[in-house]
Amino acid sequence: QTLCRRHIFYSVLFIFILGCTPRASEPLQFYLIYDLGFTAEQIGYLHTVGSIAFLLSIALFTLQSRRSNNSFSLKSNFIFWTCIAGILPFWVLILVFGLNEKLSIPNFVFAVSDTVIINVAQGMLT
Repeated sequence: QTLCRRHIFYSVLFIFILGCTPRASEPLQFYLIYDLGFTAEQIGYLHTVGSIAFLLSIALFTLQSRRSNNSFSLKSNFIFWTCIAGILPFWVLILVFGLNEKLSIPNFVFAVSDTVIINVAQGMLT
């Protein structure tokens, strides 16, 4: 009965279709495992660090909204983090092209820092 409502059905259908679409994380994970030789344990660390970074973004958002009292602008906050989150995913190209090794940054360390930064930026948008 609930699913027969038009606005609920279309929302569920949109989420289902969005979940079926491929994302950039699957090819990146394939690259990390087969080209860079990351182990399953390292991939698990990346996912764990990503989850912790998401919690950090929630804490950062809460702290930011509490400190500003009544001057907190949700619109300007979203504009700022949308610009940041739109640019940061291109950092992974540094890992793909091996530029991090030229800077003497190990692949795993760069992947962890990249995961943290991107998850914090994307978490601020949710």
